[in-house]
Amino acid sequence: QRTMPTIRDFGAFLGGNALSPQVITRKHLIAFRDQRAKTVARATANSDISRIKAFVNFLRVEECVNGDPTFKIGRLKISRIAKKAIGPAHLVSLLAAFEGHWLHDLAIVLANVGLRPQEALHIRACDIETDRPLIHIVNYEGWQIKDSEERRLEVIKEVHAILLRRKVAAVNGESPLFPSPTGIAWDYENFTKIWREKRGRVPVAPYDLRHFFATQSVNGGWSIEKLSRYLGHSSVLTTEQYYLDKRALEIGAPPVTTPRVAKEA
Repeated sequence: QRTMPTIRDFGAFLGGNALSPQVITRKHLIAFRDQRAKTVARATANSDISRIKAFVNFLRVEECVNGDPTFKIGRLKISRIAKKAIGPAHLVSLLAAFEGHWLHDLAIVLANVGLRPQEALHIRACDIETDRPLIHIVNYEGWQIKDSEERRLEVIKEVHAILLRRKVAAVNGESPLFPSPTGIAWDYENFTKIWREKRGRVPVAPYDLRHFFATQSVNGGWSIEKLSRYLGHSSVLTTEQYYLDKRALEIGAPPVTTPRVAKEA
């Protein structure tokens, strides 16, 4: 289920949907990995290249490919920022750095809802319910969620107030709540440039806030199963292995609702 979309993307990268094993070279694999790293998190790009390498090795066994084009293709280095667990103090510093900028609203949403950054950037005005604190994370033309995990999420009232305010300011129902200067959803590479520029010396990347939400939620009493569904993971193992500070799994944490880590200014 996870491998086939990656293989299709790789086939398209090679010049068409019909993947020809004979043309695969180490140069193609490295170029594909580097291209993916521009649009997704580095950990995701590493996962994609691992799937492609497994696929190519299968083709080698079937004698469809000569040699080993995957030889010495390393994983992208993950920045220390991405590895570093962040806490409420980091969030306070980040919000102070973003004060007066639209990133302030976005950071509050990411920290309190745990969305993938690209999901948040593609939320439209019509995805926000007016009378209930619910947001819809859905596929639509020109945009597809990772793993196609559509879901409806309940949010705290402070986040809902921010989303409603931005919904009212939107041009129409199809407009993104956090639009680029051209009025459409941000290109992720340009978005991360703005994020790095505005955050200054605060060592928090957009995706860190998703990990922060996961850890805070389990510390607050959420089950792994509930958190996994909320985050849109297709497997609980993904949630356990990649999104939690293991200290958050201690038994006896008091049950709470979605953690209130930041309120609307």
